Amino acid sequence: MGLFEYINKSKIAEFNGISGPSPSFPLGNLLSFVGENPWETIAGFSINYGEICLVWFGSSPHLIINSPDLFREVLETNWTDYYKDSPKKALEPVITSYSPFLANPPAWKSMRDSDSFSSPWSPKWISQQVLILKESIKLRTNGLAKFSSKKSLDLTHTIQKMSFDSFSISVSGKILPESIYDIFTYMGKVGADRLTSLFVPKYIPSVFFYWKRRKWFSYFSKLVKEVESNPNPNSSDLINWIFASGSKYSDKGTAINLANVFYGGVYSVTSVLVTAIWLLSQIKNKHFEEKLKLEIKETFNKDNEITFKEIEEMSFLDKVVRESMRIFPPVPLYLRNSSKSKVVKLGKNRIPPNTPILISNYALHHSDVRWENPLEFNPERWTKDVITNNPYGSDYFFPFGRGPRACMGMSYALINIKLTLASFYSIARFEPDLKSNYVQGFFFGVMMPQTVTGKIVLDE
Repeated sequence: MGLFEYINKSKIAEFNGISGPSPSFPLGNLLSFVGENPWETIAGFSINYGEICLVWFGSSPHLIINSPDLFREVLETNWTDYYKDSPKKALEPVITSYSPFLANPPAWKSMRDSDSFSSPWSPKWISQQVLILKESIKLRTNGLAKFSSKKSLDLTHTIQKMSFDSFSISVSGKILPESIYDIFTYMGKVGADRLTSLFVPKYIPSVFFYWKRRKWFSYFSKLVKEVESNPNPNSSDLINWIFASGSKYSDKGTAINLANVFYGGVYSVTSVLVTAIWLLSQIKNKHFEEKLKLEIKETFNKDNEITFKEIEEMSFLDKVVRESMRIFPPVPLYLRNSSKSKVVKLGKNRIPPNTPILISNYALHHSDVRWENPLEFNPERWTKDVITNNPYGSDYFFPFGRGPRACMGMSYALINIKLTLASFYSIARFEPDLKSNYVQGFFFGVMMPQTVTGKIVLDE
C-alpha cells in the first residue's frame, strides 16, 4: 500500500467500487489539472473511467460524473440533496450573499422568486430591448471598425466592453461611466483568481478591494434612488420596470441585484459572441457567415422597425448560436456538494456527506453518441427535429445549466447574443490576424476565449 492510500484509507473505503486515476502523496490528482482547462481534464477522465470517477485534490475526494442520468439526478430530480459550496466561498465577497446564484435553500427559493428575471413581466421587458440595443451596437461597430483599420483589436476585450454597455442600457437606460466598468473588471479578476485558487480565505486581504466594491454598489444605490424619486413609467430600463411592478427587495437588495446582473451575464454573453464570431471568421466556415449575413440583411432591410419576434424567427441565426454553444459551452463546469448531513444515493452508489462533485457539459456536447462529427462546426445540423430533441437544458445540450437552478437570465442572454450578432453582421464582419488563435481560458466560472485578435471590417 502506498503512502497516500495508507494515510487516506478510511476515506478511500467510503468510495468502494468507484474507480479513478491513481493518486499520489501529497497532491492526489491535482497535477492532472495544472495547466489544463478543468473541463478538458474531466472529459479525459470520463472517457477512461466511465460515468462516475473518483479524483483527489490533496486528501479531499471529489467525484466526476459524465452521464445524462447522473446529471439529471444531481441537477433535477434529487437536486435538493446537493448544495453549492466552492463558488459560494470564492465569489461571496464579490457579489455578496444577496445573489440567488450563490444562495442555497431555503433562502435560494425566496431570492429566485423575487428576482426580476423570474417575474411575469420579464418577457415583455426583454422584448423592449431590441430597438434600443440594435442602434447602440451598430454605432459601436462603426467606431470599432474605424479604430481597427489602424490597429488590431483584442476581440474578447472588445466584445466584453460592448456587452457591458448593452447590459448598462438594459439595466439603467444609459451607458455606465468608464470608471464603473474598470471596477467591474477589477472585481471580476479578484473573483476569477479566487475560483482557481487552492486556498480561498473568507475575507479578501485588501482594503483597496473593499473600497472598490463599496464604490460599485454605491453607484447602483444611487441609480435606484434616482428612479425611486423620479420614476418614468414609459422607460424601458430594468430599474424603472422593477419599481413599476413593486420591488420585493429593499433598496439595498435591489441595488445589489442590479449590480450582480452584470456578473451573471456579461462574461457568458461575451464568451458566446467571441466564439460565434471566431468560428464564422474561419475560411472553412465562410459559407455559413455569408448565409447568416443574407438572413440578417433580409430582415433588417424591411421598411418597418425590427421587432423581438423577427429576431426570434431568424432560424439560421438561432442555429449559429446553438452550434457555437454546443462546440464551446460558455459555462462548461458546474460544482455541487452532496448533502452535509446524510449519505445520498447517486446512481448505484452511496455518496458520503459533503462530497464535492464536478459536472461538465463539455464531453456530452461533443459526444459522438448524440452528435454526428461532433467537433465540426455545422449550424445546419440543428434541424427542427434536432432542436425538438435537444432543447436547452436537456441531456446532451445544457449551455445554461439544467433543472431548477439553471440560469434565470437565459432569455435575456439569448436575445442579447442574437441581437448583437445580427446588428454586427448587418454592417460588418471580423477578419482575424494570421497569427490569431482561439485558446480557451477560465474566468469567473466562464470559458473565456483568449488570444483572438483581428480587425472589424465594414461592408462595402
